[in-house]
Amino acid sequence: MKAMRSAVRSKTMMMRALVAGCVLSGALFVTGCEKSAKDLMIEADSALQAGNVDRAESVLEEALKKEPNSSQAIILRSQVDVKKKQYKEAEERLLALWSKLESEKPSNDKEKIEQKRIRQLMEESYFPDLYRDWADSMDKNANPQKFEEVVSKGLKYDTKNPRLNTMLVDFLQERGEKLVAEGKKKEAADVFDKVGNLYALPKIRKEATARAAALRDEVEVEEIAQRFEQDLKPALVKDELYDAENKVIFFVAEGSIDRRGTPEEALAAAEPLLSAKIDAATRKIANVPEDVKLGAPTKTEFFKVVESEFKRGDFKVKASFPEDQLKAYARFAIDRLEKKQEEAKKGDEKKDEKKEGAEVKEEGKQEAPKEGDKPAEAKEEAK
Repeated sequence: MKAMRSAVRSKTMMMRALVAGCVLSGALFVTGCEKSAKDLMIEADSALQAGNVDRAESVLEEALKKEPNSSQAIILRSQVDVKKKQYKEAEERLLALWSKLESEKPSNDKEKIEQKRIRQLMEESYFPDLYRDWADSMDKNANPQKFEEVVSKGLKYDTKNPRLNTMLVDFLQERGEKLVAEGKKKEAADVFDKVGNLYALPKIRKEATARAAALRDEVEVEEIAQRFEQDLKPALVKDELYDAENKVIFFVAEGSIDRRGTPEEALAAAEPLLSAKIDAATRKIANVPEDVKLGAPTKTEFFKVVESEFKRGDFKVKASFPEDQLKAYARFAIDRLEKKQEEAKKGDEKKDEKKEGAEVKEEGKQEAPKEGDKPAEAKEEAK
């Protein structure tokens, strides 16, 4: 045992003497004692693991001078930035490296495999870890937009990252409820919709999607009611066409038919005129354009003729329609508009797909050689 301890002590003393000799010998032997970039990276990694961030930083700067394009050194340097809470700097380093790896063409299979390994590590670990630590350091209530942006960046690289998804789900749910409390239901609905697209439990996603839909329904009802009060009701009251007690709206149609016509024919002639007036009022409080086709309000049980006059072919018909049913009809009009817009969007997407397909086909035709044609090299040889 004593002999073994003596040998170890002797070896240690020799190593110390060698290092001292390298330091004291100056430029004469510096090339023989300098550490390689790899050695410096190992030393920096050890310093980083031990919590000696400043040491790791200085050693890495030395390593990067030797190998400025070393992926390992750049990644370690970004980790130093994270430890120093310099998240933006860490992000810039990693993004620059990512861009470099994407643009570089490996010269052999070994480089290709190594490049693939580094990119995979960046996607699964370095980027998500950076954005997680960055988000953890933030006051999400002070700057909610920035917090969401940072977490979302991490999920771009690792969509199923449990920690990042949990952070964003919790944040969005809290944010949504806060917006509801502030009366910003439309914004809250957009926030809850985002939860439905995240990697979370099916129950959480389902509840968030339902919450968003319910809030949008509430917003729609409130907006229709507001437009009714501001844009339609004043004119109705002025023309004495609104029964405030029973919440009923009146519509009047006047016109002429053949003098020999019947009252029934006069009512039939008045019906499309009344329908058009109900539709116009509906579009006004629904805020939809005239080209949105509606139903047949005069065919519903809610439409009632309350007065009618017919004399020598001239008619005047007054009908009632409940306020709540007019508002419900307005919601139907909005649904029609949204359906029309969705169909138009799908139609545009199909047109784009056909156009792209035609362009690809045309390019294929242009590139395909005609039968009997010879490549340029073959033609040259034939000469």
